[in-house]
Amino acid sequence: MPRNIVAEELLRAEGFTEIVYVDTPARVGSAKAIADRVDFTLSFAVNHILAIDAGAPITVLGGVHIGCYELFASEGIRTITGLMGKSVGLDAAAPALLSLLAAEVGLDPEKDIRWVTGADPSVHPLELFAAGKIDAYLGLPPEPQI
Repeated sequence: MPRNIVAEELLRAEGFTEIVYVDTPARVGSAKAIADRVDFTLSFAVNHILAIDAGAPITVLGGVHIGCYELFASEGIRTITGLMGKSVGLDAAAPALLSLLAAEVGLDPEKDIRWVTGADPSVHPLELFAAGKIDAYLGLPPEPQI
């Protein structure tokens, strides 16, 4: 497992003496696994909001997300509210951030957006968007660069 030498040095400088690296792949690294197994991790906070609200012992110390999500939309969709009744595809990206944004502008992400995911190996949301068969696509690198 790769180690973060810079983080380790900084933690030791702050007085931490026991530093152990735990393998928690992104898709397996649920809020519960994080709360049960680690003290510090690099994670996308929005994926843990429900767990934090439910009382999971997770504290967010600082932001690391620099805006790598990109929402591509077909012509005519100019805002998040424009996604009402539309289909949004995603493969690697989790819908949590877009769901949060949709709720903030008054949409119900479960009812007002039709999510098209790559959970079924025969469905390829990016290809569907490129072919004009779905209305929008939420990409996470390296997808937007493809």
